[in-house]
Amino acid sequence: MNKKKNSTYIYIMAGGIGSRFWPASHSGHPKQFHRLIDKDRSLIQSTYDRFRKLVPASHIFVITSEAYVELTAEHLPELAPHQIIAEPCMRNTAPATLLGTLVAHRLDPEATLIFTPADHTIELVDRFVDRLRQGVEFLDAHDGIVTLGIQATEPHTGYGYIHYLKADTSPYEVVSFKEKPQKSVAEQYLLSGDYLWNSGIFMWKAAYFIDLFKKLGPEMYAILKNIYIDDSGTISSSDLRINYPKLESISVDYMIMERASDVYTIPGDFGWSDIGNWRALYGYLKAADQTNVIQADKYLLRETNNCLIRSTSGKAIIVKGLDNYCIVESEKAILIYPMDSEQEIKQIRNEVAKQFGDDYV
Repeated sequence: MNKKKNSTYIYIMAGGIGSRFWPASHSGHPKQFHRLIDKDRSLIQSTYDRFRKLVPASHIFVITSEAYVELTAEHLPELAPHQIIAEPCMRNTAPATLLGTLVAHRLDPEATLIFTPADHTIELVDRFVDRLRQGVEFLDAHDGIVTLGIQATEPHTGYGYIHYLKADTSPYEVVSFKEKPQKSVAEQYLLSGDYLWNSGIFMWKAAYFIDLFKKLGPEMYAILKNIYIDDSGTISSSDLRINYPKLESISVDYMIMERASDVYTIPGDFGWSDIGNWRALYGYLKAADQTNVIQADKYLLRETNNCLIRSTSGKAIIVKGLDNYCIVESEKAILIYPMDSEQEIKQIRNEVAKQFGDDYV
C-alpha cells in the first residue's frame, strides 16, 4: 500500500527585529535567535522542532531578511540554502505569504501551507500538532483559509481577536478579525465567549490562495508572478531585488484575511504565548515559589522582588531595593526600567537610536 504523500509545507516568518525586547533583541541579533525560554534552543529552533513533528525537514522554509540569512543557517543547519528565503527589504506579511505560496506551488501544485511566527512558544506540542492536522484535513476537502485561534483567558489588550460563529464541530466560520482592543472592549469579548485570540498562524492550499490573491491583490500578484522560481524552489535573487521594493508594505491580515469570505478557525488550548515583551516573559517564566526571574550566572540580590534580570556577559549583577523592574544587559546597553512601563521600551529604543546611533539598537 502506497504511503500518502506529504504535501504540507511550513513557512516560518522570521524577519522581525523584536524591538520590545531591546536591548537584548537588536537589529544585529533579533528576538527569534535568542534563547529566552529554553536554555539550549532559540525561539526559531523551538519553532522548527515543533513543526518537525508534522513534516520532514525538506518541507520547512524560513522567510527572513537578507541580514539574517547567516544567522538562520547557523540556527537551522538542517535547511538547504533554498529553504531560507531572503527578503531584500521589509514589506510586511502580505508579500511574504504570497512569495512563499508561489514557491510551494512550484514544488507541489497540491501543497498546503502553514505560516507561523518564529518567536512564539507552545507548551502542549502534541495537542498543537493535532490541531494543525485537523486544519490540513479540512483544507483537503474545503476551499478556504484556516487560522488557529487561542482560547482567551483574560481581557488581553495586546492581541488581535477572532470573532467566530459557534457550531457543532470546528473549524468554525470566522465572522471578522478585530484589532487590539481597549480594555473595556476586551472584557466584552471575553464575556461573550464568541472571540478567540488571533495566534497569527494561518493555513491554506497554494492554488486557492494564489487565485484569491489574483482577486484581492492583483497588483502585488502581477509583480511577484514574474520572479523566477526553479524546479527546486530556488528564487532568482536578482529578480527578487529588482521587484520586491516595488511592493506595497501591507499585512496579509489587511490585504487578504479581512476581505476573504471562506475563513475558518480552530480553537486551541495548547499553552500558547507570543512572549511579546519583557513583562510577558516574566509572567511566563515565574514559578509560584519565585519572587524574581533570573537569567544570569552570577547575581546578588537584596530587598529585590518581582524583577526580571537578564545578562549573558558573565558579569556579577548586584541589585538592591528594586520592585517590579526589568534589568537587561546587552553588549551595547543596560536597561533598568519599571515593568509597569514596559510598553514604552519600543519608544525608548527609538530615542536611543536617535541620540546615540543605530549601533545601539
